[in-house]
Order: sequence, then structure tokens, then C-alpha cells
Amino acid sequence: MRATWHVQMPQEVAADDVRCVGSFQGWLVGVAPVRDRGACYRKFDGECFMVNAFSHEVVHLPHLSTFNHGLSGYSRKALPIIPVNNGFGEVYFTTNDKYTMSLHKVVLSASPESGSKCIVVASSFHTITQTLALWQPGMKSWHGCDGLPIVGPKDFAFYQGKLYVLLRFIPRLYAFELEEDDHGVVVSRVEHCGIEPLHEHRIQGRGALSCNIVVWRGNLLLIIRRYDATAAIPFLLVCMVELKVILSTLLISIVNMTAVLSTLLMIHLCTM
Repeated sequence: MRATWHVQMPQEVAADDVRCVGSFQGWLVGVAPVRDRGACYRKFDGECFMVNAFSHEVVHLPHLSTFNHGLSGYSRKALPIIPVNNGFGEVYFTTNDKYTMSLHKVVLSASPESGSKCIVVASSFHTITQTLALWQPGMKSWHGCDGLPIVGPKDFAFYQGKLYVLLRFIPRLYAFELEEDDHGVVVSRVEHCGIEPLHEHRIQGRGALSCNIVVWRGNLLLIIRRYDATAAIPFLLVCMVELKVILSTLLISIVNMTAVLSTLLMIHLCTM
């Protein structure tokens, strides 16, 4: 039986319209809509902060919608996806002082108490604009990464010093290498990780496929779900497998986790 904790937010960030978009070791990441402009701007997020649920310490992150029309801090760099002959194209890393974002999910590489070792990555989606936003302590604005190869619903996680980004419905996996320069955290390299075809796995077949990644007990896991409403008995099929790095991030092999957890869970959905 799990205990339920009711945490009171510090007064400086307490509000009825705050959303929690991420957590890490007792820290919660919260966002609030734009408040200092007209109603049409409230579809964007404004304030962003991290709060410790136990100590009530608050760390404020840069505003998520700057509405700054100057481009003094703008730069954009194309990063070819490695290997360059795979046909996946490029992603673009941008530093900018003008952006509007609406966050869906946030992950942290480390606790905010670790200082610059804490890198914050957020997924922003609004209308046709989809961006991965990056920040670390000391930065005054967010950096962004976008491009056609990473368009679509995605999941992401830090593992062994890299940021792994998964397109959930294809699925397609990329490894982002991060570095630091005078402006803060930057994306220096993007690799496409070859996943063994899912049709060779027991879970593949007809129906809608949805995937997520998560780090669990030191392993990078791929969670696969397939729902088939066309079957005689509609069902949801769930499988957890380990993504094991072999020699390099260019080859990711699916390894069954039978020794660690139940490999397959079949849930028959009752129909009325």
C-alpha cells in the first residue's frame, strides 16, 4: 500500500493554474500560463520553476515566453544525424532570445542541488511548433532543438551521460550528446540508434503501437504497448524490454527482460 503525500506549495509559486510537468528526487517542475498579457497569450506558458517538495526551496528558470523582438542572441546550427547516409536528415540547435513555449514534459539529468550538473530538458508543443528546450544553472534563456526528424509525440531520458529521444509511435530513437560552452548547454552531436525491427518481437502485429523509455535500476527500458480493437476480443498488450548499448549508440539491441520482470502482460478489456 502506497502512502499519499499532500505537499503545500511555497507562497511565491502557489497558484491555481500551476501545472506539474516533471519531477526528480523530491523536486517538482511547475509552469504557469502567461499572466501579464491578454487572454490570447494564456495558451503559452510563462513562469517556470523547480520546487523541493520537502524543503520548499525554489529555483526559478527563465520565462518560457519572452515576446522579445530583438534577435541579438540568435544563432542556429544544423546538426546532421549520424550516420549521415541514413536519410534521416538534420536537426537544428538554436540559441534565441525570442520564443513561446507550452511544456508537456520535463526531465532532469541531476538534482538542482548539484549546480551545473543539473541539465533540464523540456518538450514544448504548440500548434505546429515542436521543440526540445534545454537549460542549466547560469543560463538566462532557453536553448532549443527542432527539426523534421524529431517532430511528433516523443519521450526522452538521460542515460550514461547522453539524452535519448524516442519518437513514440514510429518508434525511432536518437542519442543526443551534450556539451557546454560560454552560453551554457549545447547539443554537439545527434546519432540515430538502430533498433531491431519490432516485427521480430512477440508484441508486434496489427493495432496501434505506442512506446516510452524509462531508466529503471540502471537499465534503459523500452515500454511497448499495442492496442488492437479489431480483434475478436479487444486487448492491450504491454511489454518491457531492455535497450542494451552494444559497442556504440548506433546499434541498440532489444533484449528480453525475463530475468528481471514479466516480459509480457496481456490485459483483456471487458466489453459492455
